[in-house]
Amino acid sequence: MASSLEHDMEWVVGRLKQIQTVYPQILQDVQQEGKNAKLSFYLEDISMGALRFLRTIGADAWQDERQLRYVHLALSSVLPRDTGEQMLQKFNRFLGKTASGVWVLDDGLSTGQEEGGD
Repeated sequence: MASSLEHDMEWVVGRLKQIQTVYPQILQDVQQEGKNAKLSFYLEDISMGALRFLRTIGADAWQDERQLRYVHLALSSVLPRDTGEQMLQKFNRFLGKTASGVWVLDDGLSTGQEEGGD
């Protein structure tokens, strides 16, 4: 029988896979590796942006220097579920803005070109 923590970690991976199906052009794959998730991105610069964003929202995430397309995420850092759901919603919004061409620095700032102005 799976422990509550294992069940919750499976929930995080399931949610990440749901997000991946919404943005398959950005997030290539999500795999569980023990107590971590491995997120595979198509482009290194997007994976580095995702890493910075995940860290900004409080997730324990890192990259392998030799494989920059992959972001590793400690599943326990996206728990408990209520906090994790909020974090995953923010990550979902990050990917949505990235897909639309707007680079997100944090939940309130972006570097996309704004239309208009002087």
